[in-house]
Parts: sequence; structure tokens; C-alpha cells
Amino acid sequence: MNIIKESSEYSVYKLSNLIDATVAELDPLGWDKGFMNEFPFLSQTGDTSKMLNLLDKTFSSVGYQNIISMSALPAMAVTRDLSMLASSLNRWGVKIASIPLLEPVLLKLGEVTRELPVDTVYTYGPRNPKGENQRRFTMYSEERIFIDSFVSGMRHLPVCIAGLEILQSLDLLDPEYANICEEVVNHFSEMVKNIVVVRKQISPEVFTHSLRPFFEPKIIGGKKYFAPGGAQMPICLMDLILWGVDCNEISYVRYWNESTQYLPKAYRNRIGKIMVRPSIALQVSRCSSLENPIAQNSIKGLVSILLGMEKFRQPHLKIAKENMAIRPTNSVGSGGYDLEILEYLLLKTKTERLKLEDSVL
Repeated sequence: MNIIKESSEYSVYKLSNLIDATVAELDPLGWDKGFMNEFPFLSQTGDTSKMLNLLDKTFSSVGYQNIISMSALPAMAVTRDLSMLASSLNRWGVKIASIPLLEPVLLKLGEVTRELPVDTVYTYGPRNPKGENQRRFTMYSEERIFIDSFVSGMRHLPVCIAGLEILQSLDLLDPEYANICEEVVNHFSEMVKNIVVVRKQISPEVFTHSLRPFFEPKIIGGKKYFAPGGAQMPICLMDLILWGVDCNEISYVRYWNESTQYLPKAYRNRIGKIMVRPSIALQVSRCSSLENPIAQNSIKGLVSILLGMEKFRQPHLKIAKENMAIRPTNSVGSGGYDLEILEYLLLKTKTERLKLEDSVL
């Protein structure tokens, strides 16, 4: 079945996926063969002098005016590269504002792309080249596993989000409802599979001590931006459609408002359409035909979706706890949150699933 992939809802997210794949192939700064062969070593060892020298050479050879005059897709690729360099310099104590041209270039690129002027889970993941040209902070094999795993899972999220958008506009008595739920479950299972890979193959010691230092907040243009993190994944849109539209809990609203800023433009543009409809949870609570066999199958399908999301969030929370256990007290994740938001989202997902299960006869 490919009900979702044939829908108009999916076409928007498919286009966004194509943009990411295209950006991953672009190298407007000419870093593929030269700079990226050196960068992981320089970044891992903290050789800021050589990194700054390579940046100067880039601005000289490509030209400031040429960079800020680029169209949106090349500008996304430049943002990917320059913001990664900025994150490494930031990790080693170099203030971004002190680096000639870097800050104004990033700000201008943000205007061109209509996205934030920093690295995000998208620049580090789906827009990152594959293979030998992959942008990495270190030479550790675990970093490659980390990037490849979450990219492999994330490429299935557009189908999941589009499917939930369709469900948000359908009646529980629609005979296709359960089939669409099944498609969402099948695609989201890839997120579960890949988070398990991360937990098994990347130790807390390697992640916390060798990778996490490159994911600190940065100040650009006087504003604080968080580093790539799980909070920036569009799973937040799945929550929104399933139950979040009608949720006014302060912790959730704060998390939602902050996290969605880091989404690509195509995803942010969908929020308005999602918000004008009741959440799926509210629609179920208002349904007067829950005893109907078709409605029962629809609810069972929704239960399966939420159960799949729990299976993702459980190991995600375990990974976070294992890492926090070896960090200083009051540490937060790269997205700026402590364990409380992960615990909240897991509990909320479970609570909504149990409510639906109460409707199953």
C-alpha cells in the first residue's frame, strides 16, 4: 500500500526531502576533497589556527560577495559547512563574533534560506554528504555511525507526518483509516531500529566526552542558538497532530515554540494547516460511533502508532540518562533541554495511548 505517498500531503514533504538530498550533493565552497580531508583531524585536536587559516583561504578564493549572493540551495550547503566549522571553533573557545566575515555571512545566508543561521539536525544529517565527503567533527567511527543511523531513520518521518495529516482530516469510520495507520507504523519502525543501533554501538563515554562538546550553544548576531539535537527532529509534528494541537501545558508549549524554529521552511509552513484542526486525540473523544467495527480498527491503528513512538522514546530516554549520569550536575542536552522534557514526552505518549485503549471494546 502506498496511500500516503500518493497524497498531496506527502508531496510537500517529498519536495523537502529532495531539497535535502540535493543540498547534500552540493559543494559550493569546494571543501569536498581538500578541506574535509583535514577538518576532522583539526577539529578533534583543536587546531584552531589551521581551521581559521583554511576559512580565510575559503573567503579569499570563493569571495564574500559570491557567497552571500548564492541562491537558496547552495546557501543551505554553505550554511552546513560554515556552521559546522563555527561549532568546532566554538567548542575550542573561539568566539564566532571575533572571526572576520563569518558571523555576517551566516546571518545573510539565514535570510536567503529563510532558516536559522546555524547548524541543525538537518545540516548535520540529511543535508550532509555521504561517504568520504561526509562532514564530521571527529575521526571517531562512532560519529559516522551516529550520523548514518539518525539519517536512516529520519528519511521515513515525512511519510509518518503526511500520514497523520491525512488522518487528522479523516473520519474514524473511513475504511482507509486503519491502512494509513499501518503505513505510519511501518515507516516509524525505522526510527526505532536506528535508535537501538545508536544505543548499542555508541557508548556514553564516547558520546559525552568525544562528540557532545561540539554541540554547545552558539551566539550569532547577539542571539543564542542551540546545537543539533533530537528536539529538532520533526517527530514534534507527529505529537502536534496526535495530541499537541489542544495541549496548553506550559512545558509542552515552551518546548514546541523553541524546537519548531529549527525545522526546515517546508515543515514550518505546514504548522498553520495542522493547527486549524482538532488533534486526533480530541477527535476520538468526540466520536459518537466508537463501537462501530471500522472505528474500532481505526483506534487500534492509532494505538499502534503511539506504541511505536513509545518504543522510540524509551531507548532515547535511556541513552540520555546514561550520558547525563557521567556529566556534571544540571547538564542539558544539545537541544537545550534536560531529562524532564524527554520524560514528559514519553509519559504523554503513553497516557494518550492508554486513553485510546480504553475506547477499544
